[in-house]
Amino acid sequence: MKDRAISLNAVLDALDQSINILEAEDRIRDLPSVTPQPKTGRWVKTPKAVMGEGYMWYCDKCEHQVYQDNSEPYPSEKYCPHCGAKMVEPQESEDKE
Repeated sequence: MKDRAISLNAVLDALDQSINILEAEDRIRDLPSVTPQPKTGRWVKTPKAVMGEGYMWYCDKCEHQVYQDNSEPYPSEKYCPHCGAKMVEPQESEDKE
């Protein structure tokens, strides 16, 4: 069987509407394929240093925070460990603490 992407919400709906596992399997197999949309985000630096040693950065998609010391200009993670967004150019922000 060839791999394909389907909507999680559609799968959950199919399960809710099914009487047994065989019916659920049939409903799920009949779901249309979807085209995954790549999720990108940015690390945003908080305006204040943490204990004078570094900065807290947060993902602009899910607001997951990471600490970065002053040895690097921004977090080295290429993906947010919380939501999986691929990180692009970081930015500074004055609106989060």
